[in-house]
Amino acid sequence: WLSTASHTLLSPPVSALRHRAPRLATTMAAVAAFLLTFLSLRPAIAWAYGYSAASSSPGNAPEYLARAYGWDRDPAYLEKSTRAYFYLAQVHPQAYQPLLRKALNYTSAGLRVDPLSRLFNKWREAILWRLNRTTDAKHTI
Repeated sequence: WLSTASHTLLSPPVSALRHRAPRLATTMAAVAAFLLTFLSLRPAIAWAYGYSAASSSPGNAPEYLARAYGWDRDPAYLEKSTRAYFYLAQVHPQAYQPLLRKALNYTSAGLRVDPLSRLFNKWREAILWRLNRTTDAKHTI
């Protein structure tokens, strides 16, 4: 009587051990699902900020686009930030030069990512012309 009771208390049956042990395939599938979910969150959050920038007032758009670029390092967000600051400079003449300099900063960041980008080079040239730096603007690609 005592020997069977101690045997069942100290060691669980074999069928219980099978249910507790995770299989390698199940563990790998769970890890893969977690990684895919984690990797897809960053672009999704960036897209949400980009969407907020498109639907917000023009004054708030650059802030949302900077947050979007922080989540997803897509050069398109740099170009959209350049465009937003460029057009804000056209609307607000009292802050013309500071806004154009911010646009130039985003353009320079885009050129660091892709130095031969025609789009960023055209933005750089247009901004430098408007800042009266014509000698610098002539040396763009």
